[in-house]
Amino acid sequence: MDAAEYERYVIHETVGSVDWDSPEGVDEFRFDRATGLLSRVSLRIPEYLEEDRDRALGWLSADSTPGNLRLIEPKADFHVEPAGARWSTDRELILLRDGPDAPTAERLRVQVAPGLHLLFADGLLAGWMLDAPESRISPSSGQPSSSPPDPVLAQVLEDYLRLMAFPALDDLMDGEPGFRRSLEELAARIDVGGGAADRRSALRDCIDDVIKEWYEE
Repeated sequence: MDAAEYERYVIHETVGSVDWDSPEGVDEFRFDRATGLLSRVSLRIPEYLEEDRDRALGWLSADSTPGNLRLIEPKADFHVEPAGARWSTDRELILLRDGPDAPTAERLRVQVAPGLHLLFADGLLAGWMLDAPESRISPSSGQPSSSPPDPVLAQVLEDYLRLMAFPALDDLMDGEPGFRRSLEELAARIDVGGGAADRRSALRDCIDDVIKEWYEE
């Protein structure tokens, strides 16, 4: 939707958390004014790796159910703080907020859209999870990719997401040549002539852009 459509959508059609003139980025959860049902989400990906691998992977065994959210008491817009850390595998991208998922908490995954799960611990929002992140790479055309799953690209994306997160990102900020070599090694693993060529090209271009921005300009 364009800017005018988005403004109408936020002001007149929905209520909820919105990243609108916010001094800090927030996750958007927009609920339909008439039904109270969740209508749209826009979620931020944090730049920090989750330090507790077991905490992240523990969500893979949580009960999962398809569903939706309903705002019980419609009210003025509010803010939902985004996840603070992430963990990736070649099959999932797991984003976690600070605090609510203690080891003893009752965990639930609610699939609100194909491949998108909201994570709840004792009824509180703990984060979110995306299945098959490799398939979500947006080709340069801007159109969704119709290529089948690409396990080779999935592994490269996992390694890229690990590299492009703090604390590893400190080396990029410092201009360390070793970080550039790591980026170039990742790019070399992407054969744009095979697999999901459109998604492979998009990730390869993204890596090249990082190298150009930080090491060549």
